Amino acid sequence: MVPCQDGSILAIVDKEIYRCEGVERAFIPVHRFRRGRRPLLQGWCLTHTGDFLYGEYFYNTEREQVLLWRSSDFGLSWEVVYRFPPNSVRHIHSVQEDPYTGDIWVSTGDEDRECLVMRFSSCFKEYTIVGQGSQDWRLVSLIFGPEYVYWGTDAPQQTNKLIRWSRKTRVAEVVAQVNGPVYYSQQTREGVMLFGTSVEGGRGEIDNRAWIWGSVDGMIWEPLWKTQKDRWNNTLFGHGVLLFVRSSQPLPRDSIWVTGQALREFDNISVCFSLSSEGI
Repeated sequence: MVPCQDGSILAIVDKEIYRCEGVERAFIPVHRFRRGRRPLLQGWCLTHTGDFLYGEYFYNTEREQVLLWRSSDFGLSWEVVYRFPPNSVRHIHSVQEDPYTGDIWVSTGDEDRECLVMRFSSCFKEYTIVGQGSQDWRLVSLIFGPEYVYWGTDAPQQTNKLIRWSRKTRVAEVVAQVNGPVYYSQQTREGVMLFGTSVEGGRGEIDNRAWIWGSVDGMIWEPLWKTQKDRWNNTLFGHGVLLFVRSSQPLPRDSIWVTGQALREFDNISVCFSLSSEGI
């Protein structure tokens, strides 16, 4: 659920977005996804100006056009603000607002030529391509810092990396290698950056575990915690994934909420971690 600036609440539930005008009011459907069940966890955002944005995420074997949507009235009406033409990308992975500039960052996948990171102006009149053309630009979430933007690669068939992009030089550099594809991330109120790896069963994984990796300075990354994938088939029962809770404000380092999916003893269970100087 997404609390909006006008007091309403938006909720994404099974192919639709619902809107509620107050805590005691009923949710009513205001928008139905034309393709796919929902955007990814970081595939939508509510901007500081009140715009709600989401990117289409669906299987897209035919490589149809993919749309970026916006509501500027807290869900009452919707418009397409950008169209990826047919045969350009498969789907949209992430839509996030840069808190330092107000720009909207959008990432896509999945094949090398479809991996793209774009930076839109808040009004969507201009955009810049940050990078494209390889699995280094295949990502699912970003962490924004004052000098760098960070992400992890979601590359199931090759070694995965943590990468930072310099705002000054506009150059991306690898800062670490990790055990598997990176999906989601979080930054604490104190500035600790966290990325979670997933288990898909691809060649790019070195073990059958989902890890949380953390860093204070963005250069030295350490594995903080790990958990085993369950024994069930990935295709039928899902990949092993760690999901960090989304909140309007960064959470303190002693309140790191994580939900596991398809993980041994950690399936559909939420746990609150506390970060110490030695780790979790």
